[in-house]
Amino acid sequence: MINAPIICSAGTLEELRKHERLDFRWSSIRRFSKTINPHEEVIIADFSIQSLATFHDASGASGFFIKTHDADFTIITDTGKIFPEHIDFMKKSDILLIEMNHELANLYSSNRPKWLKKRIDEYHLSNDQVVRIFRHLEETQIVGLFFGHLSGECNSPSIIENKLVEWAQERESFPWQCYICTRTAPSSMITLKKREIIDSTQSALRLKKLQIEYTPRRDLLSYFQSETKG
Repeated sequence: MINAPIICSAGTLEELRKHERLDFRWSSIRRFSKTINPHEEVIIADFSIQSLATFHDASGASGFFIKTHDADFTIITDTGKIFPEHIDFMKKSDILLIEMNHELANLYSSNRPKWLKKRIDEYHLSNDQVVRIFRHLEETQIVGLFFGHLSGECNSPSIIENKLVEWAQERESFPWQCYICTRTAPSSMITLKKREIIDSTQSALRLKKLQIEYTPRRDLLSYFQSETKG
């Protein structure tokens, strides 16, 4: 067991308090919790952590910007909007983990109740919303993009891969190493130093150089190749 505090917003801590009467373990968790307010910086060992407020219907929902000696990270999940301050922190990061929750057409054609479809549409990022922010990140120090919080019914790794191909049609190469975090297995373990991923247990998706005359193919995954370790 890792003897480390839980970093959370005041709203999240209040939710923990509500659960204490249901399970004594929540009381133990709360004692190891440290609250952090938006824009506040908390230093723990070699980590500097800043909280970023997200647009969600859960109390105190937050993303995080984490600085270390070797790399800087932005983590944004559980949000229906990306704010300018989120972009600012992404631009300063070496690694970005962002949710790609659903494909909008799949969401609204699913068997979920209307109220739930509306809630997901409002409070979670769709694939297209994430793709639209790529233009803000092209000339940055980011080396790795991790896509997480995939819906089991309304999204899939293959849909995301096709979205990446579509975005890169007019580019000679894809500017980042990309990893898709699945629902059924742990994400890849990576070793990195400033602005360089030096080892990974999962091969990154790498987009091949596209021909000048782009011809759509049925097998869009043929545009991807696994990065080999040298």
